[in-house]
Amino acid sequence: MSKTYKIQEEETIVHVSKRQVLDSRICDICGERAIDDVYWDIDVYQSNSTTVELVNSVDDAGPLTYWFDICPECFLGKFTDMMRKEFGAEVNIE
Repeated sequence: MSKTYKIQEEETIVHVSKRQVLDSRICDICGERAIDDVYWDIDVYQSNSTTVELVNSVDDAGPLTYWFDICPECFLGKFTDMMRKEFGAEVNIE
């Protein structure tokens, strides 16, 4: 999202929000590298992607996104265990 601010008649400042672009994700817990920026692994029968994020709309600055990159093994093991032990939360499964 870009916003343009006019300062006097001849000068214009353009604000452009930046998002980090990666060729692959790295698990914030164990350091495992994903095969690309979406999937941790892909085989003939399944693909694994995980998302733990908050998108917060801020009036003038545009949306801010906060996230953790967590591989499937750490999500199902360490992250869900921490949520259960610390907060009594159970994982939702569809």
